[in-house]
Amino acid sequence: MNSAAKAMVIAAATTDGKGEVMLPVPGDRPLALRLPGPGHVPMVVAAEFPTAGALVVTVRTGARLQGHIASELAFAEIKRLAGIGAGANDARTLWPSIQLWRSGAAAREYFPEVSQRHSVKPDGSFDLTGIPPGRWRIVVMCPQRNPGDHGRSFREEDGGFVDLVDDETANVAIDLTALLPGQLEGVALHNGSPLVDTLVQLRMPLKDHPDGEPFFYVSATTDRDGRFRASLRGGEYQLLWYPSMMQGEMLGAVERARIEVGKTTRQTFTQQSGQLDVLVLDDAGKPVADVAIEMRDAAGAQRFSLSPTDAAGRASVVCAAGPLTAWVLPKRLQSQQAQNEFLRARPGQRDPFVDVRLPLGAVEVRLGATTKVELKLPPAWGR
Repeated sequence: MNSAAKAMVIAAATTDGKGEVMLPVPGDRPLALRLPGPGHVPMVVAAEFPTAGALVVTVRTGARLQGHIASELAFAEIKRLAGIGAGANDARTLWPSIQLWRSGAAAREYFPEVSQRHSVKPDGSFDLTGIPPGRWRIVVMCPQRNPGDHGRSFREEDGGFVDLVDDETANVAIDLTALLPGQLEGVALHNGSPLVDTLVQLRMPLKDHPDGEPFFYVSATTDRDGRFRASLRGGEYQLLWYPSMMQGEMLGAVERARIEVGKTTRQTFTQQSGQLDVLVLDDAGKPVADVAIEMRDAAGAQRFSLSPTDAAGRASVVCAAGPLTAWVLPKRLQSQQAQNEFLRARPGQRDPFVDVRLPLGAVEVRLGATTKVELKLPPAWGR
């Protein structure tokens, strides 16, 4: 999934005590010598090997950053979310790690590289060397267990900015007290009935997140009465739920729950929706299979898409009630391959399909009911 430029490794080795190394390399192509560190500033140089003697490369020492996670309570919460038990200190323990980010002229720069980890020590301290000087944002990469114990994911926590200077050491204390939790005891209702044994998401808007992510979210699973418990950092949360993981849109509750550190909040969340059943017909009135319909709101913004119609020309989805407009791409663009080729020919366009998307009419989804509509494809659809 990464389209970045790559280089093929011809030879790799580690320098000896004198800083020397032998590299067997071909002489019939341009080469680059990559010196990733640690211990000095990472660099890449054009490698024009001399016919006699050694290629001499001088590296910069760079800056040093030492620090620790200031709050013991916050560090304890990080370990709890990661599933790190008391006294854990073996090679298999997945500790939080420290990474530095900044945006350059071409792309974001990372130190250490994304493929490398600089884990904090069991006491929450860290020590990075060989850092390029300048202003960096500190990011704490925090592992956490996924719901149902399905592996782990990582969440980036903002550790603030630091200005670094060559051959100097900076010391920082990272304040992550915003992670300290409160408790939520919730009840989730859908159209007046408990949302039973269902995975829900609790989402809080974020400001100035290091990766530009707009939300912090935690998942929870309801019981047979629609009840659930969750441990959450302080803030205001909305409850959302996906009626279908394959299509449609997330339904959001009207209510919000305000979580305070060290306190328990009790909140009932109510969600309301309707069901939309669509029958797609051609201009002769016959059902058409494998057609994807896109639904937009009154302002023209995309809300969701329905799964391609079945053999009878039908598709259905659970969605929020209200007015929608139905749109469809021409028959020649119904396949994913055709859409990809269409997009590649129009790089950088905000909405490449705006001139080819065809309107199918207005739809009003009724609350707590099933709305059935017939959508007729225009003659232009098959062209």
